[in-house]
Amino acid sequence: MRGYFDRLHDDGRTVSGWAYSANCASNEDLLVRVLLRGAEIGCGNPSRVRGDLSHITDQPAGFEIKCEEDISALDVLAGNVVVEIADGLDTDLLKLSSSAVKRLRISLVNDWTGSSLSVADQAPQPSLVDANKSSLEMIMDNAANGAVSSIYLPVGLKSPDESAVLGHDGHLFLVGGSNRLMDLYAEDHPSAAEGASEWVELFEHRAESLGRRGMKYVQTVIPEKLTVLSHFAPMEVTVPTPRMAFIEERLTKRNYYRESLSALSGWSGQAAYRKNDLHLTAVGARECFLAMTKHLDPRLEELARFVQLSESKISGGDLADRFFGVPILAREARATRASVASFEEALELVEIFDPPSGHQGKRRVWTNASAPSSLKVLVFGNSFLGDGLYPDRLSWWFARAFKEFRFEWSPSFDYDVIDSYKPDVVIGQTIERFLPKVPVL
Repeated sequence: MRGYFDRLHDDGRTVSGWAYSANCASNEDLLVRVLLRGAEIGCGNPSRVRGDLSHITDQPAGFEIKCEEDISALDVLAGNVVVEIADGLDTDLLKLSSSAVKRLRISLVNDWTGSSLSVADQAPQPSLVDANKSSLEMIMDNAANGAVSSIYLPVGLKSPDESAVLGHDGHLFLVGGSNRLMDLYAEDHPSAAEGASEWVELFEHRAESLGRRGMKYVQTVIPEKLTVLSHFAPMEVTVPTPRMAFIEERLTKRNYYRESLSALSGWSGQAAYRKNDLHLTAVGARECFLAMTKHLDPRLEELARFVQLSESKISGGDLADRFFGVPILAREARATRASVASFEEALELVEIFDPPSGHQGKRRVWTNASAPSSLKVLVFGNSFLGDGLYPDRLSWWFARAFKEFRFEWSPSFDYDVIDSYKPDVVIGQTIERFLPKVPVL
């Protein structure tokens, strides 16, 4: 979730700003509440399309809420008045924009001194997107073909919404957002141990349920980019998160658990995570795939090592446009055709399903008579599996390794799907920053 508390209007009762959540099918479903000392004094939903937010969303994101009680500048600056947003999955508080803080301070001085200072009316400055609107499409097309230029930016530079920060060697890191990542690294040990126990109970239930069905079970938790590449981060963090550490410790002797932290952390080659993204590089995805599967069939490592990852393209990423409104670009590897041709001769994507909104419920099913392993594999996971179009997503490797492979984008196991598909192996995949919320199944 993203947004800002932009203004307390002169009537002392109207609050405005913007808010957006990708979790909402329609951003107008996002709930915005104004709280005075914890009590709700106004609520509403984003209802205005703002051109200055076109790099984030084309949906209505601007809001203006008339409150039931008077609000003073002092109450807002003191934190007695806050604007809360909720998308049905999480809640967050909007930060005050710098212009709002400036206006409130001037209002406070006027109240105390009887002055009539004002914020000078200035024409709004165009955003980077607006300034390049006429040529942006051509610029980005040229960039994808290699027309990029390296520049130096200071380590520690934050995105405007303070959800991301620039680390060393060009790596962007998530530090905020709806998952409140830094809070997860600072979680106290009793709370982390309790949360880890809930995950372990879930994994044990899955192992027992699949064991009764005669199916092999594999479970993994992919570590956060900040955990693996903390040496590139602009701040010090103790890694992994306490909750992740407890899970890894508790499951070290469980034969169904496959940790990838050591594989990704101990690997001395190219970084395992993309510079402008929270996801793995193609090489990182290969290492993670092998950590999850090489015990299933010894031929898989030979396949994975045979794939040559030397071709590259330039692209954006999921952290790339948080800083300037246009993507910070990075190179990503692609597999050479010659090294994968034999694994793709009979590869076929036989089923595609995309939900009307969001990602959960997405399904991809492949068959591949040219795959080295005859196993039938079902994975319940998330964006780290993806559509399987490129080798920086795990589905790309699974589809080329197994005779039959099905990916369900879901944090929970669907036992109706398991019973109807009848796989040899069921794999559960989640990521470190999702650990605060334990699925039902």
